[in-house]
Amino acid sequence: MQYSEFRKEMRFIFIWSVFLDVLFYLLSVLIIGLNYETALSLIAGNIVLFINLRLLYNSIIKNTSGAQTGKNPMMKGYLFRSLIACTAIAAGFMLPFLNAVGIMIPLFYPKIIYTVHSIIVRR
Repeated sequence: MQYSEFRKEMRFIFIWSVFLDVLFYLLSVLIIGLNYETALSLIAGNIVLFINLRLLYNSIIKNTSGAQTGKNPMMKGYLFRSLIACTAIAAGFMLPFLNAVGIMIPLFYPKIIYTVHSIIVRR
């Protein structure tokens, strides 16, 4: 995948992420009322999402370049991305100004976005 294609995909995911953030925030307002914790947590979850996507892109480029050094070259990147996500979720549980559920929800956005997109577009 060319870097320009990666940027195009990130822009696509970003636009949908903003839409989903607003949707989930409005749902949380109906359920628990106005609060900044949910909004801050959704933003933090999006940051983790885009860091993970960028690291995944870097890992794929590195491992498809032909210079493979181990039996499972993707494992190190997977563990690092998991560590980042788990650390952010733990911060959501431990810090009073964050909400762990609000951090977890954006991590599912790519699945939601691409599923809905494939149903609508049907390519």
